[in-house]
Amino acid sequence: MSGFLTTKEAAQILGVTYVRVNQLIKSGELAAEKKGRDYLIKSTDLKLVKKRPERRGRPRLANPSKAALEMRKKRKNMRIESKAKIKS
Repeated sequence: MSGFLTTKEAAQILGVTYVRVNQLIKSGELAAEKKGRDYLIKSTDLKLVKKRPERRGRPRLANPSKAALEMRKKRKNMRIESKAKIKS
């Protein structure tokens, strides 16, 4: 079956775990065919996923609350103050 990859092979190419590849398949972001207990992924479909921008960490809120904005501001000020102490 040339042109097809296992979840493990796809994970190595994408630089993620095979668990993440399974998550992408289940969410519909990555097309795959189920053969027995394994998923087979077309290499062309893998290229589409590889091109998308990398998103790491927790998603940002579309509309952060006022309290969240104030907390970010305090953290930023604390970092600036600690850097100033280190320099002096």
